[in-house]
Amino acid sequence: MQLKTYTEDMLPAVQAHYDECFNALGWGYEPNGRHADTLNVPKVYQKDGGEFWCLFDGAELVGAVGLRPLDERGSAELKRLYIKPSRQGEGFGKILFNTAIEFAKTAGFAKVYADTRRECAASRHMMEACGFKEIHRYNDNAYAELFFELHLKGGIQIIPAAQEHLNAVYALVCELEEHTLPREEFELVYSKNLLKPDIFYLLAIAEGVPVGFGTLHVQSLLHHYGGVAEIHELVVAKEHQGRGIGSRLWQSLREIAVQKNCNLLEVCCNRSRVQSHPFYEAQAMQCSHFKFTYYL
Repeated sequence: MQLKTYTEDMLPAVQAHYDECFNALGWGYEPNGRHADTLNVPKVYQKDGGEFWCLFDGAELVGAVGLRPLDERGSAELKRLYIKPSRQGEGFGKILFNTAIEFAKTAGFAKVYADTRRECAASRHMMEACGFKEIHRYNDNAYAELFFELHLKGGIQIIPAAQEHLNAVYALVCELEEHTLPREEFELVYSKNLLKPDIFYLLAIAEGVPVGFGTLHVQSLLHHYGGVAEIHELVVAKEHQGRGIGSRLWQSLREIAVQKNCNLLEVCCNRSRVQSHPFYEAQAMQCSHFKFTYYL
């Protein structure tokens, strides 16, 4: 058995796989309709921290599953877990299921959702056995009848920062600046900015503890003909770096910029923070400006 992440050359096998699986269930395969995501795996699944896996026995595709991030920060959805009809009962579903869940944990997702039909008893039993709890409808999938949610231990939640997070935010920003900031002045600015509609403060929570912080300021600039969003602070506590938390914060800040109809996302990063430059480049940001400062 070989478990592989999806590549474009697998598309014919994936199409044939779902065609066989859906027709065996009497549903029919609609690649240009409600199953269009199976033709656009990189766009639907392999972005913003998601992934798609194919399980092969030699050249035969015996199963597949996808994990796609949801708009709700810190959540993902388990999708398209189907096993070739003639190979069911061999444990392949559990392999794919566990792969997706372990990936979700490593990627820092706090929750995983899934939906299914009442007739799919095996799918339902697997989810219940793995700790999924049945919940109310969470999506607009007209074909789904049952909805499930799994809370992941060790997952990362991205939430709006509030006044009660002041101490944690202060500690994180002092760590970013590598010196102790004036507490009274910091608290005044923090409290004022929480009330401003174009300033957004996000906090990353791991195991109930704040471990990361990001800020976004949105403004309209003449030379950009509209909205520009700028990241002013983005920090992850040293002991939690390497868990993808920075990327999750960046993605959440980018989502806000998109929602606010900004046409540009910027960040100003000190030249001395050389360890941060590759991070922003990995988010497909380009170094395009010089910044000049004059202290008053």
